[in-house]
Amino acid sequence: MKLRLSIIITSFITTLALLFVLWYGYMTWFEEKPLTEKLAAINGVQAVAVELSRDQVSIELELDEEAQLKAVHEAVLEAVQPLAKRRKVDIHFQDTPSREMEEMWHQLKFHVAEVLSHHQYRQLLDIAETMKEQLQLEKAIADMNAEFVYFQFQKGEHRLYQIFPRKQGEEGARG
Repeated sequence: MKLRLSIIITSFITTLALLFVLWYGYMTWFEEKPLTEKLAAINGVQAVAVELSRDQVSIELELDEEAQLKAVHEAVLEAVQPLAKRRKVDIHFQDTPSREMEEMWHQLKFHVAEVLSHHQYRQLLDIAETMKEQLQLEKAIADMNAEFVYFQFQKGEHRLYQIFPRKQGEEGARG
């Protein structure tokens, strides 16, 4: 009886290991790798890291100097949509803000939240212009689409990206 039990246990463990290897291979070769290649091909993307799990798709992107945050974000959302299904999508743009940028943004963050909650979107351009003038930035862009508001600031090698949802009840910065 011991012989049969050991064969059954060995077969069970081997089957589980084989199924895990097949699942991992499928996730890597047929989901993660094609998505990474698709995202790397987007204009403005310099580096991509994708991590898939059962209930989340995590994407980390590094943009080049000429990238437009809004265009890249929209392209990433479109590329990940077929794969996401019921998974939560978490997109993070690597930025390297200077201390002055962070301090200034911290001061303006309340004003941005107020503007968004009152739907006074024209003031977003004023916020970007204020930051550009005070910090002598090379690039200060405030843009939006039906779902998100985008802020993109750049001075030399320092960049700051902020993405806010426009829907009520989803306050909070992404980026």
